[in-house]
Amino acid sequence: MALLNKVKELNPMVRTMLVSAYEFQNNPNFEKYLELGIIDSFMENPIKINRLCQRVRDLLTL
Repeated sequence: MALLNKVKELNPMVRTMLVSAYEFQNNPNFEKYLELGIIDSFMENPIKINRLCQRVRDLLTL
């Protein structure tokens, strides 16, 4: 998540997606990063390719 923060610092227009097998929903930093717009989207593994494609399309149209 620190990398996502640095990316947004360098360019706030970059869209970010966190993909992980770890459940972040109960992590206070995760909630903070969502609220601050550092994380634009999140997906948990396993990922279905059609869902990933849709998320990327959604991020590109923000």
